[in-house]
Amino acid sequence: MLPEPTQYRGYIILPTPQRERNGEYSGGYAILKAGTVVRIRERVFPARLYLRAAIAESVQHAKLEIDFLMM
Repeated sequence: MLPEPTQYRGYIILPTPQRERNGEYSGGYAILKAGTVVRIRERVFPARLYLRAAIAESVQHAKLEIDFLMM
């Protein structure tokens, strides 16, 4: 399963999970607006056993960050 870009409130979220040495995945993401990188976060969550969980948490966390950017 490859991470899919997600559009949210005019921004694009690119999940960037990283596989750790122990086989678990850490979440991360890049936020873009009009093709320009606004934020990059790497290894921002505790590791997860499943890639799908790391991707979902990355997208949810990025949406919260976008909400704060728009305040």
